[in-house]
Order: sequence, then structure tokens, then C-alpha cells
Amino acid sequence: MVSAAAREDPWAPWIESIAAGENEALAALYDASSSVVFGVAVRMLNDRADAEEVALDVHKYVWRTAGTPAAGSFAKPDSAANQASLTPN
Repeated sequence: MVSAAAREDPWAPWIESIAAGENEALAALYDASSSVVFGVAVRMLNDRADAEEVALDVHKYVWRTAGTPAAGSFAKPDSAANQASLTPN
């Protein structure tokens, strides 16, 4: 079954699979996104070597945090769960 997040975010199915520990999903996500991540990093840093390092760091971060609260667990900013977590006690 495809989650609502996966229907809205084309990379979400890979991230969900990464969260489940599927190594192949990380490879597929890397293949699909590395040029975009690298391109943004080059434009921001204006240094190809640093951009390569950042692109790898981004994908390592995805591997470590997929499916955790640090990754947002695919919650939308306006979701009830997020609103509840933002409401002061």
C-alpha cells in the first residue's frame, strides 16, 4: 500500500524503504537524487569538492534518519500531529 506521503513526494517510497533497512532503496534514491543535491550544493558553495562531500553527507543523513522524527516522518507541516507538537503545554 502506498502512503499518502508517497503520493505527494516522488522520493517518499525510497525513504520509506530506507527506513525499513533496504540498502537497495538508498542506492536507487542516490541514483535519482545525487545530481540534484550536488547541483544545489555547487551553486551554494561554489566549490565542487565541498559540494561532493555535502552530497554524500546528505545521503548519509537520509540513511541514518529515514523514518525518524528527525526526518519529519513524512508529516506535513499542517498535520494534526505536528500542530499538537507545536502547541505549548
